Amino acid sequence: MWVDNGYTGQVVATSAAKADVTVEVVSGAKPDHGFTVQPRRRVIERTNGWINHRRRIDRYYETTLTAHEGFLYLSQIALLLRQLDRSQLFDTL
Repeated sequence: MWVDNGYTGQVVATSAAKADVTVEVVSGAKPDHGFTVQPRRRVIERTNGWINHRRRIDRYYETTLTAHEGFLYLSQIALLLRQLDRSQLFDTL
């Protein structure tokens, strides 16, 4: 998992070890002046933006965490399927 400098510390390290997740702190090059976007940070922010476009996911209508997680998976699967080149998909069938 890529994180920025805000996610350093003992709490993050302990949580990552419990979940068996590798956490990598991504810090970009220091600019001479101004703000530059870190490339890996954009991946996470873009994914969160896509999830927020799904009304059912955004409003937390589900009563159980498992159901909510299932809808997260379904929304990401639907997004990936839409990004496939459909002509190549149907040529192989």
